[in-house]
Amino acid sequence: MDAFCEQIVKAKRTVKDNLIVTATVIAALVLSFFAYLLGGLFIGIWVFMVIGIWYGAWYIITNTVAEYEYIMTNSELDIDIIRAKRSRKHMLSVDVKTFTVCADVQSPLFHNAAGLKTVNALSSDKDAKRYFAVFDDNGIKTCLIFSPNDSVLEAIKHHNPDKVISD
Repeated sequence: MDAFCEQIVKAKRTVKDNLIVTATVIAALVLSFFAYLLGGLFIGIWVFMVIGIWYGAWYIITNTVAEYEYIMTNSELDIDIIRAKRSRKHMLSVDVKTFTVCADVQSPLFHNAAGLKTVNALSSDKDAKRYFAVFDDNGIKTCLIFSPNDSVLEAIKHHNPDKVISD
């Protein structure tokens, strides 16, 4: 019998996301002004240009909204990123049996993970518990930082009880 659980968490907004939004709005304003100057003689052309510019800006800005989906199937943890609820990209697949440690980021063990390749799949919820897991990804020591709920964490603990340290 297969074991299955999943969780969707809203991704934490980064400074990069905020810069993209700001730059997009400024660029759309500047382009709209130049479109007005160029299309001033033909009002119909100007209107279509401005509509196209702001549609592009809307598309770019909404692409900064992301969610992570954690999917546990037996001992396999898959993490996908969903952008603006319209596109999905696979980020990571790992067998949780290969975790060398899985613990809260407040744990002193987290300092041992400094300098490793990091996969960030954190929730934007300030109350969500934040965990890290260290594993070997094709010969590269990797640290996954994520926010699993109780059912995902229990599924990980079920498959690798000695390496999961939780409250």
